[in-house]
Amino acid sequence: MKEKEKQRAKQKEQLRQGMTVTKETDEYDLELRRHRMRRIFTVLLVIVLAVGGYHAWQRFRRKEVYENHVVTWEKEIVTTVKDKYIGYRDYVLRYNRDGISYINSKGEIVWTKSYELNDPTVVVNGNYAALIDRGGYKAYIFDASGCTGEITTIQPLHKITVSAGGITAIAVEDELTDKVFFYDLSGRQMGIEVMTLLTEDGYTLDMSLSPDGQQMITAYVYLDQGAMKNQVVFRNFGEEGQDVIKRLVGGFREYEGQLLGRVKFLSDTYACAFAQDRVCFYSLKNRRSPKLVEQIDYTGEISSVFYSSDYVGVVSDGSSSVMKKLTVFSQSGAKVTEFETDFAYRGANFSGNNILLYNGARCVIYNMHGELKYEANVGTDIVWMACLSERTALILDGQTLRMITLE
Repeated sequence: MKEKEKQRAKQKEQLRQGMTVTKETDEYDLELRRHRMRRIFTVLLVIVLAVGGYHAWQRFRRKEVYENHVVTWEKEIVTTVKDKYIGYRDYVLRYNRDGISYINSKGEIVWTKSYELNDPTVVVNGNYAALIDRGGYKAYIFDASGCTGEITTIQPLHKITVSAGGITAIAVEDELTDKVFFYDLSGRQMGIEVMTLLTEDGYTLDMSLSPDGQQMITAYVYLDQGAMKNQVVFRNFGEEGQDVIKRLVGGFREYEGQLLGRVKFLSDTYACAFAQDRVCFYSLKNRRSPKLVEQIDYTGEISSVFYSSDYVGVVSDGSSSVMKKLTVFSQSGAKVTEFETDFAYRGANFSGNNILLYNGARCVIYNMHGELKYEANVGTDIVWMACLSERTALILDGQTLRMITLE
C-alpha cells in the first residue's frame, strides 16, 4: 500500500510540475502575442500618421498661393514680329518663313534649320517635330539633335502629323482625290498610302497619328445632298488593320453641320475630336473597333481648346460676358476640374499639373483643382511659358527668355 501511495504522490507531483510548465508556457505565448500586437499597432499607427501627414502636406501645397517671384536669370534673344512658337520637350521651337530653331531652358539655340517657305506649319509629338510649307512642296522632320529628314513632293501640301517615333503623314492636294503619304524619320517614303475621293469621303480638315504611329484619326468635311457634313475616321496600319479594306476600322458621323476643326490622339488608347459645339472622346482599347466613350455638348460655341498627353482643356462661355468657363478633362473624357476666370488670355497650355494662361505681360497659374497659385506681370509680351517645377517657370516674351522662381 505504501508503495502505491508513493507512486500516486509521485504522479501528482509530476502533474503539478506539468501544469506549472504549461501555465508558464501559456503566459509566455500570451505575452509574445501582446508584444507582436503592440509592434503591429505601432507600425500601423506610423503608417496612418505618415499617410495623413502626406495628404495634409499635399492639401497645404495645393492651397498654397505664391505672392511674389524673383528672376533667377534672363537672356536676350533676337526675334522678329513674324516669329511663331510651339512647345517642344518642355522647351520651345521658334519658326518663321526663313527657318526654325530649338531653344533650350538656358536660352541657348541648340540647332537651326534655314529654308525659304511661304507658310510654315509645325506639329509636335514627343521627341519629334514636323514642318510643312502649306500650299508648297517642302517638308522637314526634326528631333532634339536637328533635322533628320527632308521631303519634296510634286503636289501641294496642306496637312501634316507626326508620331512620337518620327513617322510622318502628309496630306497633299489634288483635284479629285485626297491623298496621304507616310514617311520615316529620315524622310524616306514608306509603302503606306491613303487615298479618298472628295465626292465620297470628303476633304481632310485635320489628322493625327497615335504615338506608336500605327493608328490615325482623320476629320473630313463632305457634301450630302448639298449640305456640308463632317465625319471622323479611324485607320489602323498595324496588325489589327491588315485585313480591313483601306485599313478603316471605324467611322463616326454625329457632327451634322458643325465644323469639325481638330482631332488629336492623346495616347495610343485615347483620341478626341473638337467641333464648334462639342468635344468627343474615343477609346481605342479595342484597336479594331474604336468606341465613342464620352461626348460633351455645349450650348454656345467653344472659344478655344488646348491639350497635353494627359489632359484636354476646353474654354467656353461663363456665367457673364466677362467670365470664361475652363473645363479640364482626362484622356477618357472624365471631368478633372472646372472653374471660371475673367482673365483675358491670349495663350493657354498645360505644364505638368499646372494650367497656364497668359496675355501681354501678365500670367495666371492654376493647379489641377482650379485653384489659383499665382498671378502677376512676368514679362512684356509673353508668347510662351512652361513650368519646370512646382516653383520655377520659363517665360519667353519675344525678346527675352527668363526663369522665375515663385515665392
